[in-house]
Amino acid sequence: MYDFSELERYIKRYKTEKKMKKITIIADAHLQHDEQPHQSYLIAKKFVKSMKPDTIVLLGDFLDFNYLSSYDELLFKHRENKRILKDYEMLNKELDYFQKCSKEIIYLEGNHEYRVTAAIAKNPNLEGLLEVPINLNLKERNIKWVPEMEQPINLNGLYLLHGKNYGIHFTKKTLYEIGGNCVQGHCHRIQSHSMKQFAGEKEYTCWGIGCLSSKAPAYLKGRSNHHMNGLAIVYVDGEDIDLHNIHINNNKLIFNNKLWKV
Repeated sequence: MYDFSELERYIKRYKTEKKMKKITIIADAHLQHDEQPHQSYLIAKKFVKSMKPDTIVLLGDFLDFNYLSSYDELLFKHRENKRILKDYEMLNKELDYFQKCSKEIIYLEGNHEYRVTAAIAKNPNLEGLLEVPINLNLKERNIKWVPEMEQPINLNGLYLLHGKNYGIHFTKKTLYEIGGNCVQGHCHRIQSHSMKQFAGEKEYTCWGIGCLSSKAPAYLKGRSNHHMNGLAIVYVDGEDIDLHNIHINNNKLIFNNKLWKV
């Protein structure tokens, strides 16, 4: 009589592998059309292409829009030769790249993308012309756009937001506000904070991921900071979440015994 046990084990393993989802999360690239992307961003692009995730999450602040900042409102030299349409043209090409790496992309509005929303609120006559989703053709691309006011979103049991809290314990603040596994950018720092429910014995973590831009941005004027480069990859299997908060150090990324660099 034929032994079906091996076939059953194969089917069980196949179903397990089939339902597991792989997600990459990248944040805070602060791209500008007239500046070269930071090397950490170029490494992240190579990593994403190699990993071929099921979903790519752009966790906000992908464009810098420094010329729309209230901080630079009277610093006209900072806005010299800056053109919003050129920024959009550049980012459209980046989205072309990422859409070749994954079937699903989710784009969360960060506080820097919100600068466009604020500029339109200040100048209502620009409505319908400058919005990020319109100029990046997100609807036509089938890329989900999530405004700041609709964050966090729940993706397979993992809450995602660009980030509202800051300070030395920002992940602790975010975790206690959300009360579930969550990821945020915004602070440009790699950090995590965990908690365990005494009664239910459920364990939750908030991860803060690194940026893909300069660790010494001009607006800090040389002041010390704790900025770090990095990204995250998440494996989701049912209710189980395995998140790897990856540090890009000295313009090198090491994951799963492999090296990525520019």
